[in-house]
Amino acid sequence: MVTVPDEYLDYYPEETNQVLLGMVTAMDDVVGQVVEALRSTGQHDNTIIIFTSDNGSPNKGIYQTRC
Repeated sequence: MVTVPDEYLDYYPEETNQVLLGMVTAMDDVVGQVVEALRSTGQHDNTIIIFTSDNGSPNKGIYQTRC
């Protein structure tokens, strides 16, 4: 089960995709913290931030993936 801190769920109390939206918001906050740390240490102009992802894990076993 994927979880997200309640503070991020509170932003979207009526949304069907509350957990997904909360995770995206949490990720945005963390990326913002990384960028701010790079700026405050003078490393922002010499840094490339790269995000990668896979298609997630299968929900119904190895042979019945829903990816």
